[in-house]
Amino acid sequence: MKNVIFACVAALAFAAAPAHAAGRNCDNATTQLDLDDCAAADYQAADGELNRVYVRLMSQYDERNKASLRESERDWIKYRDSTCEHETAESVGGTMHPMLVDECLTEKTKDRVRELRKQLHCEEGDLSCNPPDGGTKGGD
Repeated sequence: MKNVIFACVAALAFAAAPAHAAGRNCDNATTQLDLDDCAAADYQAADGELNRVYVRLMSQYDERNKASLRESERDWIKYRDSTCEHETAESVGGTMHPMLVDECLTEKTKDRVRELRKQLHCEEGDLSCNPPDGGTKGGD
């Protein structure tokens, strides 16, 4: 009987989660659940921006550069995830851990967006940049 009650409570809590997330006010978040939701939303927004810039860059590269960027992105994801795991290790098991992980992921992802945008905006002759369009300024 306890298992049935627990399952019902868990199901209700899970069903209520999306409604809570939709109604968050991140400017005035005070509960850990609100802070977690806001950190997760920030990460999702940063990840969405990363995906948009990545797709745009990929669409402008030749096959060799696409393969290189794809491999670089896979390596970067491993770096991001392992770095955030390391940086938040002291909070594992605590109520703040999900928020701290999402904040780390957001920070690293925003940094990556800046790195990829640099590739879209290479100046001719900048050897530290791999322009998608042969060295002319790109748009964003």
